[in-house]
Parts: sequence; structure tokens; C-alpha cells
Amino acid sequence: MTTATLTAVCMLLLSVTTALAPAARAQSEGWMLGPGSKTGKDSKVVPTNCVTTADGAIT
Repeated sequence: MTTATLTAVCMLLLSVTTALAPAARAQSEGWMLGPGSKTGKDSKVVPTNCVTTADGAIT
């Protein structure tokens, strides 16, 4: 492989990796905390209006 070919392959791999990176974050979540919200170790998430599957996953 020549240096030019190797450089082209590296650039192609870098661009594909960069293009696919946002897809990995597509299902991230965020919460807006209101006054008095608990954010410590003792806080609990209470699912509402959710469906629990047989394996315990919540959707």
C-alpha cells in the first residue's frame, strides 16, 4: 500500500466513524429538575405510563 492509499483509507474510516457517532446517542434521555427535586443516592425513579416486558425492561 502506498502512503496516499493508506491516508485515504484512514480518512475514510475516520469520516464513517464520525458520521455514525450521533446515531449512538439517538436514544439518550434528559430530565428537567424542578424545585425540591432529589438528586442524591436516595432518589428513586418511578416509572409512570410505561410497559414492563417479560425480561423486566421498561419501555
